[in-house]
Amino acid sequence: MKVFLLSILLSVSLCVFSQKDSTSKIKYSICLIPEFNILSTGNPVGHEETTSKIGFSAGFGAEFFLSNNLSLATGLNYGLKRYSHTHTGLIFGSDIDPYLGYISESSMESIVAYSELAIPINLKIYIQKLRLIMRSGIDIIYPIADHSERIIYYGNGMTDILGVPEKVLNFAPTFSLGHYFPLSGGDYLTGKYISYEFIAKYHLKSFVLAESNLFNLGLRISFYW
Repeated sequence: MKVFLLSILLSVSLCVFSQKDSTSKIKYSICLIPEFNILSTGNPVGHEETTSKIGFSAGFGAEFFLSNNLSLATGLNYGLKRYSHTHTGLIFGSDIDPYLGYISESSMESIVAYSELAIPINLKIYIQKLRLIMRSGIDIIYPIADHSERIIYYGNGMTDILGVPEKVLNFAPTFSLGHYFPLSGGDYLTGKYISYEFIAKYHLKSFVLAESNLFNLGLRISFYW
């Protein structure tokens, strides 16, 4: 948590620095991001199947222009991540007989749902003639609540409910591409506008399931003023 708070202070410091050098006004925004949560798994023993589910992120942001076409965008987002995961072909001690060898296989079923807070730090490029937006950067992420259900089904008929994993600070490189539409007189520098951006994000560290990384594909819908 100390590292997470330090990350917040760092992002605020970057924003203040950018404001001093900005050639234009600050833009504020709110956003909603419906997304598919896709799990990228490693190469463990057994067989894995993942079912992607729809999650979402929502939050507010501030954008500080470094030039007429380049800005630093940050803010604070809340996200809910959801997917299901089945791991079959697991072998535990109860699946092995000292005389007969392997006598059964076990499996693990996970219904994953957890909440997180994220601080995006993105560079954003505007191409005015095409009303095009491109952005790239990184999200600093901290899980705040785990609502997952994970159960091991042993081959002997016993079951075991797994506990809540340790929350760890995570980082997710992001890239998005989209369009903006002015709502009033002026351009994106001086007026209100809405935008939509197709976004991709990859979590660098595992959480909930070991050796598995979360990949998000979504649509960011934003309102700026």
